[in-house]
Amino acid sequence: MDEFGLPEFTELTGVGVGKFSIYLLSATGISLPVAEQLADFAPRQQHEIHQAVRNVALAFPCEPAKFLEWYDATRGNAPEGTPKGKQGVSDFPLAYGFIEELRRHEEPSSHSADPSVSSGEIVSAFRVRGDERENAKWWDLRLRNPGRYRLTRARALRGVARRPSRWHPVLVAGWLIDQKFLTHDVVQRAMARSFPDYDVGTLQV
Repeated sequence: MDEFGLPEFTELTGVGVGKFSIYLLSATGISLPVAEQLADFAPRQQHEIHQAVRNVALAFPCEPAKFLEWYDATRGNAPEGTPKGKQGVSDFPLAYGFIEELRRHEEPSSHSADPSVSSGEIVSAFRVRGDERENAKWWDLRLRNPGRYRLTRARALRGVARRPSRWHPVLVAGWLIDQKFLTHDVVQRAMARSFPDYDVGTLQV
């Protein structure tokens, strides 16, 4: 699935709606109900608590990769003497083999050997909207939510902090044609103009 909600979360963890340890689960996500307990803390401490709460909050529906980020955030510190690279245990149980299967599913596609390009290069190359600002907004929504728009396989590298995400142009081009956002001819011309060194022979017609 590109994204899932509470029913799938419950299937994966065995945890349903209600209070679970320090967490509160609902149909819209997972939160830490600590706001009413902050009065005894100094403002700086309150800020640190708010940051911690954000890290372990999860909104439904969510992409599987986002779920994995959240799950890692719920892990405690690994005990002293734990082998390097081994993580602590999460507060939540998880279906056996799910993490391994998810990571296998999100491995780079066969185009991973191709040089990837930045989000900005994708936006500039493929004009789905005539107005430059509208085109940038259209792409920003989809590149920030690739799971929702079935673009995950086209992403070569997830963006973090100031480093933008990177994408496989041929897979993005095929997606544009498959979703009928642009015609085959328009996409092929865009590829020839912006990415002349890429093989476009596999683009869908």
